Amino acid sequence: MFNDKRIDLIMLESIEKFLLLNDYKLIELIQESKWKKTMLFKIEKDGVNYIVKSIDKASPVDIKNKFLIEVEYYKHQQYEYLPKYIESNQELLILEFIQGRTLREELKHNSLDTKTLALLIRNIEELYVASKRKNKGDNNFRNAFSHLSNLLQSGPIQTKHFKTSIYKRFLNKLILLVLKFKLQWHISRIDKEDLKNGFVHGDLHYNNIIIDNERNIKFIDFENIRYDGFFDFDIMYLYAMLEINIDAESEEMKMLQDAINKLLRNKLLMKMYNLFRYSVNLNNRFFV
Repeated sequence: MFNDKRIDLIMLESIEKFLLLNDYKLIELIQESKWKKTMLFKIEKDGVNYIVKSIDKASPVDIKNKFLIEVEYYKHQQYEYLPKYIESNQELLILEFIQGRTLREELKHNSLDTKTLALLIRNIEELYVASKRKNKGDNNFRNAFSHLSNLLQSGPIQTKHFKTSIYKRFLNKLILLVLKFKLQWHISRIDKEDLKNGFVHGDLHYNNIIIDNERNIKFIDFENIRYDGFFDFDIMYLYAMLEINIDAESEEMKMLQDAINKLLRNKLLMKMYNLFRYSVNLNNRFFV
């Protein structure tokens, strides 16, 4: 059915068997991770395209757990800003295929208009409200530090073809230590009750947001979700990427700035966001 030497053939055999028994046709490989032993395929059934995410029995335990968490999320969260859940088992997750392009691609082509940005901002809030669980008092700031590291060192555009000098990598690590220390200092002074807690996407960057052909927003990639963190930092993570790639004089920037001002409800949050924004400016992967 599918001939590509890059693919783990044992894993592919299991996938093909399931798809054949359920009348799906394998169209193309979209993504493969060798160390995670995961694959992303485009498939088709009765003229309709779907996405299938597969995981191997030999995948690391933490990757398997993330896969199952993502499956459960899609099963129980059926909203218009999510791809529709189709079916799943212990190794496969099948979702609707979204015709469109990522938010990063929209920025690259200067296609992000005020209407779409307003919908994105509204859907981000709806995503949090719909996914939030009751705070059990065990919240942590892990995602805040993780996002800061990504913004400075790698970001959502990770590619072996992108070359960074040894000096730049070493310098960024030193800067990161300073920024993390500053972030820790601000966190020690903030009131947790003033934060959005009970749900974290964990990877809310512009490659995990799709704008479909009807200009609807779709959030994807929920393998890193948690319920013990703070969603404010997910939003800061995304807004810091957007701010650097939107024309400073545009209506879209005015709208984004309004959203940022509403998010940064006190001086400490503002100082934390400035650390995120500073990190983006030092990492040229974020310039689309």
